[in-house]
Amino acid sequence: MRRRSVCTLIAIILLAPVPAAALYFEYPDADLVLDLPIGWRLSESSNGGAAADSAWLFEHGDVRAELFVSRSAGATIDEALDGAAESVGAAGDVAVFDYAGEEAFFSDVELSGDRSGYLMAIEVDGRIAVLFVTAPSHARLDAEEELLSVADSLVPVEPLPGPVSVFFEGTVFDEEDVEIPFPGPNGRGLSGEIPVTFSAGPNAVETGHILVSREATILERYEFTEFSNGDGRSLAPSSEQDPKWLRAWRRYFRRIYRDSYVRVERLADEIDSLFDSNATAEEERADVVLSWLQSFEFRQAQNPGLFQTTAESLMTASGDCDSLAVIYVALLDHLGIEAQLLVSTEHGHAIAIVDSGDAASGNGEISGEPKGTASPAGSPEGGRFEIEGREFLPAEMTAAWPLGKIAAGHADAAGWHVVDLR
Repeated sequence: MRRRSVCTLIAIILLAPVPAAALYFEYPDADLVLDLPIGWRLSESSNGGAAADSAWLFEHGDVRAELFVSRSAGATIDEALDGAAESVGAAGDVAVFDYAGEEAFFSDVELSGDRSGYLMAIEVDGRIAVLFVTAPSHARLDAEEELLSVADSLVPVEPLPGPVSVFFEGTVFDEEDVEIPFPGPNGRGLSGEIPVTFSAGPNAVETGHILVSREATILERYEFTEFSNGDGRSLAPSSEQDPKWLRAWRRYFRRIYRDSYVRVERLADEIDSLFDSNATAEEERADVVLSWLQSFEFRQAQNPGLFQTTAESLMTASGDCDSLAVIYVALLDHLGIEAQLLVSTEHGHAIAIVDSGDAASGNGEISGEPKGTASPAGSPEGGRFEIEGREFLPAEMTAAWPLGKIAAGHADAAGWHVVDLR
């Protein structure tokens, strides 16, 4: 990788504090997001002076994130990086890598004031974003997971993997192709088993495990408590008034979904082509994909998040309720079918739900019992959930149940929480 120097000068000067309640910071003039962990706050913002059009300071205890966004679409990443580095007194060498088709920079960095951490600089929508995320040097080791999580959360609105994950996985030209029979032994709606291909580089599984373990470490700060404002069939949409543990859980799955979405794009294209060549009705497609994933072996990962990564699940045709539900939602997203993830502390389980405007209830035999659930499931029954007046069909991932069937003991919306992965 090519390396270059980051210049060193004076500390940043920011203006009056600007309060902010949300941890999900979206830059107003570009498709750029900083998806911070729970507990972070926007402390100050300003005109960035020579460094950028805008600058923000976010804090969580002693950990600090300083974000600069370039003044115009004409700035180069070198110019933006040098201006921002001058503002914060940054020193270090940067590694250059490709992110979303553009040049990006990542490095260890030291700032004036005896702080150290990471620099990330990416280009999104023609704007350059430069982020310094640091802790006091004596506390750097204890803050390591959070520093990397914040650096990895500077992303486009489009669901792409975080830049730290892309950097560590590296550019790989020898991807491994794995063929999986589709729709599998429990397949509904298609005759026969036609192989579809999943491709992944040699570092994909390890990179996914690092991501899951890191984000699970941050998630573990928040103790689960009983909470639900769902009622009968009605699910409550996400809200900033939801408890911290639930908002932290949602961020955890958002980070994982970003890593999953692009990985299944080729696979989704192949499945879509199969549907077209077989004239599969649009409303039946979600159930066919569901039946395919239900044929996977049940397996729960032994990492801190107890989450098997998308790459490993597809390479081994295995997974548990939440890992398979994330894959399912990502595949349906590529197929133009709206779906969301539901999680439950009460049931110790996860399912997906599919917009009934995009899919019909599935047909076929019902077999098996849901695996991995911590509460009695009971017999399957037809069910629907509502979110703000829209109806969604439940998708059980770990038993061969058609779309629209859910265990009687899991049918009450009060036991579930919506995780909007986008």
